Amino acid sequence: KNNDTYIRRIQWSPDSKKIYYSDRKNRLVEVDVATKAKRTVMENPAGEFRSVNFSPCGNWIAYTKSAENEMSVVYVYNLKTGKEIAVTEKWYSSSSPVLSTDGKCIIFTSARDFNPVYGQLEWNHTYNNMNGLYMAMLAKGTASPLLPEDGKAPAPKGAPEKKDAAAAPAATVIDADGIFGRIVRIPVGTGFFGNFVCDGKKLWYSSGRDTKVFDFATGKDEKAAEGASMVSYNPGAKKALFAKGRDLYVCDFPAPKVAFRDKVSFKNTVAPVDYTAAWAPIYDEVWSASREGLYLEN
Repeated sequence: KNNDTYIRRIQWSPDSKKIYYSDRKNRLVEVDVATKAKRTVMENPAGEFRSVNFSPCGNWIAYTKSAENEMSVVYVYNLKTGKEIAVTEKWYSSSSPVLSTDGKCIIFTSARDFNPVYGQLEWNHTYNNMNGLYMAMLAKGTASPLLPEDGKAPAPKGAPEKKDAAAAPAATVIDADGIFGRIVRIPVGTGFFGNFVCDGKKLWYSSGRDTKVFDFATGKDEKAAEGASMVSYNPGAKKALFAKGRDLYVCDFPAPKVAFRDKVSFKNTVAPVDYTAAWAPIYDEVWSASREGLYLEN
């Protein structure tokens, strides 16, 4: 209400006590749900914040913003201390960062796969399918889940450790020193990837029209949901919303194979539209969007 520009993406904090949104004035804004108080967390003169996501503990956010050379760079930011850390360098365009639910790594896509081919007519090289999947270990002592288990001491046998389902997630630890050197490629080829969900052992992601799952221990990359893509999922939840064809399904997730049983019904959904009355606000919105997006105050 009474906002001074267009709001982009809106997102709840993991504890549901605050709402964060990015806007057209290149700000990331925090709203306290109880008090309605607003606080500008960050501003970026070069462009808007993209792909904002939280760590499981809620202390860190991951996002991208443009460097001076217009390459997209992945960052993490501590909401308590105000410390910002660059996860990727400006030499490669990187995007869609998501922190794993175990708080040990960050998943992102990056255009750094260089396999030039020659054009048939112009006889000049071109680069296609540059995007690959990558992960960075956040703390110095965290081993890559892609490493073999050989040589590691087996865990002591005994009674299984009981986990308190209501216990808060452990604080995510991120070491800035040497983080560029802790980036490894996930061996799933190149393409256009998104909708990442990672628990530290497996990675679910969308590729084309499918949702796939990559097992770090076995190296297997399999289809978890053929012809379906994830629409919405909150880390730690047991359900996710999937789109398959023209239908929506609420499915058990995470799962090696997604079962499409609970179809969302829109049978009794009615949306009355008065086209004459709707025209004026549509016109005003288009004009306002053009003003906010194209007009320069100077």
